[in-house]
Amino acid sequence: MDDELCSLGQIPLRITAQRPDVHSLKNALAERLAQIWHAHGDDEIAVASHVVVELVQAGKLADADDAARDLMMRYPHEPDGWDCLGIVHEARGENRQAADCYRKMRDIMRQRPDDYDQSFETEFAALIDKLDPPVVR
Repeated sequence: MDDELCSLGQIPLRITAQRPDVHSLKNALAERLAQIWHAHGDDEIAVASHVVVELVQAGKLADADDAARDLMMRYPHEPDGWDCLGIVHEARGENRQAADCYRKMRDIMRQRPDDYDQSFETEFAALIDKLDPPVVR
């Protein structure tokens, strides 16, 4: 069988009828958020994001979903809640929903371009295209 990379582009997966290895997926998601946390420091948003990741790592996806939505409610003008919810959807294998979350996160970031590293735009555009490829007609 052919080797393929998961949606994060970091974990080689065998194409099978089974879902990807959950442990590897959770580790890759945690690594991506660790990079984001490094940029944020220990503010309230970063702490709330940490909670979501810890819940994903523990396999408590319903609780992680609730925590991500709570983050979105408390900080509606920040992209972090949408990013966290996207990570929860990715962990569930819900790629289209994850891509939608990352689109909303990217839209928020575009409203304040001076607040964010523009490399995130490129990174998330590639991730969105991989999770929800554009339809070619």
